[in-house]
Amino acid sequence: MKNTNFIDLLPASLKENKDIIKFSSIIDNYLSNIDNIIDKLTIYARLDNNTLEEEYVDALAKTFHLLANESYRFAGTTEQKRELVRNALILHKTKGTKYAVERVCNILDMKEAKLTEWFEDDGEPYTFKINANAFDGLNEETIRLLYAMIDEFKNIRSHVAVFEFENNSYGYIYSQAFMITHTEINTCQQLYTDNNLEGVFFGGGAIYTNTEIIIEANNE
Repeated sequence: MKNTNFIDLLPASLKENKDIIKFSSIIDNYLSNIDNIIDKLTIYARLDNNTLEEEYVDALAKTFHLLANESYRFAGTTEQKRELVRNALILHKTKGTKYAVERVCNILDMKEAKLTEWFEDDGEPYTFKINANAFDGLNEETIRLLYAMIDEFKNIRSHVAVFEFENNSYGYIYSQAFMITHTEINTCQQLYTDNNLEGVFFGGGAIYTNTEIIIEANNE
């Protein structure tokens, strides 16, 4: 749709006045600037469609008391920060539950994170373990930060016994096979002939493997 200029709203008797034309141009510039920033005022809509800039995401994180939160420090990308801010209310509301621990782990790229309580796995009383997929940058410092983050969302009584990180490796193993054949074919035509065909038939086989590697990280 074509934008309407200010001068188009004026009567014909004023449109030829040079001062009015200059004034209309100034008004149009101001209106254009306002129009360009209107979309930026819809903060939450831009948060949901992943277009909100990181500085505004940080400002919202401060509003939702996330800046001092270990999970926000652990977030390595703007996308993860946006996801934490989107889930801030539910994380605060469910803090101290199994759901909150699993939810924050999943947000921070530890996909399919699962918390197992001690009574579900014959563990030490009031302990739990967390099983999750391994991720890039997993090292001693990130593991320390993970334990600190979990302390914020777990219940006060329990503590982490162990973190289990799974790393799946996929690939193909190729093998060779061969078969020697000797085939005799008799054909009945007007003239009787014997045809002996000898040859080597080569075939291949493939095995698909899925290897699961578990790394245990103790808080010691």
